[in-house]
Amino acid sequence: MFSFLWSIGGTTDLVGRGRFNKWLRERMTKHGVTFPEENTVYDWHFNPDKNEWQKWFDTIPQYDVDTRLSYSEIVVPTEDSIRMKYLMKTLMSNDSHVLMPGPTGTGKSVYVQQLTTYGMPEEFLTLIMCFSA
Repeated sequence: MFSFLWSIGGTTDLVGRGRFNKWLRERMTKHGVTFPEENTVYDWHFNPDKNEWQKWFDTIPQYDVDTRLSYSEIVVPTEDSIRMKYLMKTLMSNDSHVLMPGPTGTGKSVYVQQLTTYGMPEEFLTLIMCFSA
């Protein structure tokens, strides 16, 4: 269900997510699949180790601002950034290509840089190339 949600439902915009959430919940109920009632299907991560759905913020350690960082270096995790980095890491760790479309200024480059610099296993090598419009 999680893979279906993010492979098909992940391609929609905000309005489409509302529609997909309703559609998927109806189908899941018909087939006896339980899902938390709270929020939307996009707000939950499936933890296979615990065999349960959990909120995205419960998948990361508590965030504390490092006071040694400058203001421009502080990146506060959001539900979107947590989801995006998890999906990127899952795809990259399974030798899949990743394309991150989206509006300018939404943090895509920052998330990719954070993940590839600090969040991937040792066998991954990061080479940063800057492009400009």
